[in-house]
Amino acid sequence: MPIKQIEVGAEITLKGENDLEYKYVVKQVEVVAPTQVEYVLPSDGEKLTLYTCIGWGDRQRLVVVANRVLPS
Repeated sequence: MPIKQIEVGAEITLKGENDLEYKYVVKQVEVVAPTQVEYVLPSDGEKLTLYTCIGWGDRQRLVVVANRVLPS
């Protein structure tokens, strides 16, 4: 799925070494200015942040933040 189509509540699965899967659920999708870097700064907890340029002349950023779903 293209990053621009991701919505809150979507599940993202990453495959790591030894085919281990890491699941995340999207909690936030924001369009921000390039100067709003707080989304990519270190924070508490495990999360996945996707960050890409969008808009005319890449004047905006699309940020997708997802929380890790721990295995039960």
